[in-house]
Amino acid sequence: MKTRLLFMILLFCASISKAQSIETKELEIHPFGKDCIPQRIKKGDYIKTKIYNVNVFKVKGYTIAKGSDITYEIPESVISLLESAKEKETDSVISEGVNKEIYFDDTIDFTTVYKSFMEKYRDLLYYQNLENRLQMHLGDSVFIKNVDLVRENAANDYELIYSGSDASSAKRNVRDRIKELVETYSKLTQLYADLNKDVKSGTFSFSGNLTSKEKEKIKITDGVIKYADAKRFEKEFEYAKKIGEAVEYKSDSIANKAFAGIDLYYRIKEEDFVYTTDAQQVTNDIIAITPELKSTDGKVKHTFNSYTLRTNGNIKVDFSTGYLLSFDGNENYSSFTNNDGDKEIKKSKADKITQALGVLMNVYWNHSNMSLPQFGFSFGASVSEDTNIGFYGGLSALFLEKNRLVFTAGLSFVKIDQLNTVNLTHVNESGSYVFTNSADTEIRYDSVYKPAFFVGVTFNIFKSED
Repeated sequence: MKTRLLFMILLFCASISKAQSIETKELEIHPFGKDCIPQRIKKGDYIKTKIYNVNVFKVKGYTIAKGSDITYEIPESVISLLESAKEKETDSVISEGVNKEIYFDDTIDFTTVYKSFMEKYRDLLYYQNLENRLQMHLGDSVFIKNVDLVRENAANDYELIYSGSDASSAKRNVRDRIKELVETYSKLTQLYADLNKDVKSGTFSFSGNLTSKEKEKIKITDGVIKYADAKRFEKEFEYAKKIGEAVEYKSDSIANKAFAGIDLYYRIKEEDFVYTTDAQQVTNDIIAITPELKSTDGKVKHTFNSYTLRTNGNIKVDFSTGYLLSFDGNENYSSFTNNDGDKEIKKSKADKITQALGVLMNVYWNHSNMSLPQFGFSFGASVSEDTNIGFYGGLSALFLEKNRLVFTAGLSFVKIDQLNTVNLTHVNESGSYVFTNSADTEIRYDSVYKPAFFVGVTFNIFKSED
């Protein structure tokens, strides 16, 4: 017997321990599909919201307060220079102004180096433009319907520019290309100087008389004439000079802009485009969750519908008041005079029930399905019509959520009137009594507590919060 009792106690403790274990549940929101709402959540559990197809590069959940993404910018003057370089490269700038009658070796060296310079510069343009390309694929919407397509487009752009290199190799390529461009510009400067070292320029003075067509004579005393030979590749070199000086001066900014594109690609590659908010502990019976998506500057970009969740699995206590009915009542005796002239008393019709208004404390196991009753224990007290206090305990079934209706059945202890036989003598088996002292013929009753079966119908006196 002791073993069974110990087993029951341990089983009860284990069930309570399991019921009180804290878990983390997830509310899944699918903007382009069906939401997944947790069906069972215990009070004390944690809940977090997972929002799918979110453009996490544009918005964050309302529970997160993080700094904005680091972006790198190149000055407008350099951007204009780079764009004009791209246009001129397309228009074959190298061929402009080239004297096709010159075929010296130094001329061939200059055009070869210039072409190499422009190729390196073109690579830098691609490196810097990657971030803009990826941002275009992401778009400005807070949601991305086809996540796989975004990843595919991003991978194609990255492959085209970096040929599948990993992040560290790609960043090393950027630094190397900047260094190579600066070195090529230095070599181009030297070649340009060598090409034009024999260009003659100067001035000479003269004086004398000049005769016009009209036979007028003009006397010149201090005349000066300036002369200079045309420089070869002057236009190309001036253009390369602007690029070379800009890249050399802004090398860190250019590298950081390219690095931002590389980092963004790997974030897109590894991102699941699902935003998960911080877990919140549920301590109420009902929790309404309204997720929001905010931009990095705190502006609300999208508000979802509210999700109302009810907790279950915890022991809940509340109170109800109502009508309690015990199936036992007061005894009732009436007197009469027998054939011998003595006064007797005999039981007459008695009350079968005792009714009272009472208050019950309801202890029950809470669950979230309000279409089913909740079961528990109830204990309480009542005050009857004659102001006697009664005590009650039993099993209860609770219905509805607000203005809750409670049905209870169990054992009651209520005071009832029971015949006082101190001045009475039992006559026969019929249950009659005669007064022992014929001078005292008052029928007296004692109020005593007796157990009885009871049923109760009560209402919840506390309303759930909206």
